[in-house]
Amino acid sequence: MVGRKFAGAHVNWKLAITAAGLVASAASSAGAEANLSTGASDGAFQGVRLWQFQASRLDGVGQADSLGYERSTAGLSAENAHASLAAPRPDGKPVHLDIRADHLSVLTKENRGVWKGHVRVVRPGTAGQPELRLFCDQLVTTLSGADRLQDAVCTGNVQVVQGDRAGWGDTAVYLAETAQVVVTGNPHGQQGPSTFRGEKLTFGVETGRIEVEKPVLETPAPRSASAEPVATSGGAR
Repeated sequence: MVGRKFAGAHVNWKLAITAAGLVASAASSAGAEANLSTGASDGAFQGVRLWQFQASRLDGVGQADSLGYERSTAGLSAENAHASLAAPRPDGKPVHLDIRADHLSVLTKENRGVWKGHVRVVRPGTAGQPELRLFCDQLVTTLSGADRLQDAVCTGNVQVVQGDRAGWGDTAVYLAETAQVVVTGNPHGQQGPSTFRGEKLTFGVETGRIEVEKPVLETPAPRSASAEPVATSGGAR
């Protein structure tokens, strides 16, 4: 990959994938502007403070320590990525998910993003319900034809927290249209002082309800549903 470096801690970048390659424009805090096109080449950008996909079917803005582009796959990669991704709500109004991860790969031809390492997702509170937080090792986001989030699949050391409700499992799927999170793979949960397990947990993000398939109540002391997840072998997030 061809390396390209740009200095300045206060540089805003706007990026667009076109038929000619990756096009980037930069504006400094002093108002000076510069433009760059990688054309047929791959490219790498360091110290990216703001990146925005305009034609890559990812509607969002964010930050990254570095951003790379591979023309052959029309793919983007970002290190220490932080983005805001638009998602629909059941009432049709959009909500933005705040996503952080050590690494992000955007597969533009497949309308997918793959987030890896210390993944954290925050959905703002709505309809009288507190914010939703998801933690995992890997997250795969899939976009719909309307350039909005369709679903997000979390795997590895999964934890879901919303108010006094929490759930743990191997996999959690966030369904944007219905505002639900479905936890499977040895799922177990907590609501207030009550702990339980079942074959599947379904969190209603805007209803405040948890549906448990084949529930079994547990008697041991409940796990803590704190603001940050419990440390695991994969490391604290």
